[in-house]
Amino acid sequence: MERRTLIRLLVGLGIGVPVAVEVATFLGLFGSRVGDGGDEDGEPTEPPAGTETVPPDAVGVGDELLPETPQDDTVTAAEVQTEAGGRVFVMTVAVENDTEFGYELRLDALTTRAGTTVTGGGRTDQIEPGGSGTVTGRWTLPDGERPGEVIVVASETQPDGSRETVTRRVDVVVE
Repeated sequence: MERRTLIRLLVGLGIGVPVAVEVATFLGLFGSRVGDGGDEDGEPTEPPAGTETVPPDAVGVGDELLPETPQDDTVTAAEVQTEAGGRVFVMTVAVENDTEFGYELRLDALTTRAGTTVTGGGRTDQIEPGGSGTVTGRWTLPDGERPGEVIVVASETQPDGSRETVTRRVDVVVE
């Protein structure tokens, strides 16, 4: 190997290796900050209100919870509250039963945006034809997690006593 080639190789390594290390460090920091929203310890942080990506069919305050049913199920409140036991997601739904059949609405398990399933919820009593009711669901959230989907079950009691049931996972938007 020629002396001139050896010098070029050593200069290239002397400059290239530190530059490669710096680029890798920068990309790692950039990815942890921007990519997953981590804090300086690399721990995920909760996104500021209004910045999370909301699915196009997500339901929030004022929206119809189950548009495929003839009854009106309108979300009147959806918020994360801080209580002595931790953070609690509370969602209230007002139900108007303008049909000829009895109706019951149940809010079951919640799945967080991180994929954790949380038990809880609530249910209305049987709402008679022409009646109305309210259901408030409550779910205790794991630290740092946000509400994602709620399992909603609507049951309509037919004149012969049979029930028609609609079950749906509903993406929720939190105030």
